[in-house]
Amino acid sequence: MMYFSYIRWVGTFLLGLLGLALVFAVPISGILVLLSAVTLSPPINQKIKPILGAQYLSPILLVAGLAMIIVDSNIQSEQRRAELAAREAAQQGEKRQQVLAELAAKKQQFLKQRDSILADLEGLFSDQQYQAVVTQGDKYTYLDADVKRIVNQAQKALKQAADEKKTQETLAELERTDESDHSKKERLYRLLEQQHPDVAEYKKKRIYHTYEKRIALKKIADEKKTQETLAELDKTHENNYKKNESLYKTLVQLNPDVIEYQDKLADYALKVKEANDREIEERNEELKRRALLLQKAQERVAKFGKKPVKSAWDGSYFPVTHYLKRVAHDPDSIKIINCTEARPISEGWLVGCDYRGKNAFGALIKQSHWFVIRRNAVVEKYEASAFN
Repeated sequence: MMYFSYIRWVGTFLLGLLGLALVFAVPISGILVLLSAVTLSPPINQKIKPILGAQYLSPILLVAGLAMIIVDSNIQSEQRRAELAAREAAQQGEKRQQVLAELAAKKQQFLKQRDSILADLEGLFSDQQYQAVVTQGDKYTYLDADVKRIVNQAQKALKQAADEKKTQETLAELERTDESDHSKKERLYRLLEQQHPDVAEYKKKRIYHTYEKRIALKKIADEKKTQETLAELDKTHENNYKKNESLYKTLVQLNPDVIEYQDKLADYALKVKEANDREIEERNEELKRRALLLQKAQERVAKFGKKPVKSAWDGSYFPVTHYLKRVAHDPDSIKIINCTEARPISEGWLVGCDYRGKNAFGALIKQSHWFVIRRNAVVEKYEASAFN
């Protein structure tokens, strides 16, 4: 308890000092901070402790005091800004009055010399000293309409003189430009057209050189493409008829007056046609051959039945196994070792098989025979030496 009491006294002392300091600067804020210090002191705190919420009284008074400092600071800032704005407005008003006074003085002085100034400006204008008119009269244009009119006329004359000078320079540049330089001619005539939009001749010349420039550019592009195509031709074998035809077709399009390219195109077009005709003929012959083979295969199937199929299990043929078990001394001993693929012969389907089986004496022997199968049945058996 003594420890907390000591802390309260220290807080009371510090808040008291802060409140005393604030009383002179912000009285309301200082009073609130002093009240916060008083309610924090142990004797007063003990007396008000039974009151509901009394423990929050000191912090509330402290926060209120500090808030008053912020409010007062904002009020003073607004006042300073208002005073500054008022001073600036007053200064601007003074400057405006000063400027108006100076303008009035200048106008009064101008009016005394107006006739002399106008006479000087008109004399300079008559002597075509337009730049002198602008230089001397520009400072009076806002004071007198007649002076402004003369200065405007001088400025217009200066612009016309500058445009005429630029036109003459452009025309001189055109004279020095080679007639075949269509790109530069087009640019110069475009400048003249912009300077003199009412002169139809400049537009006509510009359109002509634009057209000629495009033709020249196309000619350069065509020449480049021609050289690339010729280089590709050098790398292409003469028997590659289709590619040669395509390349010469490009050359004819780029150079329609070159007879050599036309002759080569016709030559390769003929070779491509002949090659296509041969290809069509060969394809027709192949189709005929396949049709004949299919017909023979269908006739064989109709005569001898379908081609025998090997067993996926042991590579045997069912007709051979069935035949061997039917003629063997011990059918259960028959075991197919391997068989050839079935091939067609004039008698049917021929297959060769190696197999084992017991003979009449019960001995297990290996044998090899050829078998002719028709309609899924063995109709003939040959020795192994009968066929290769």
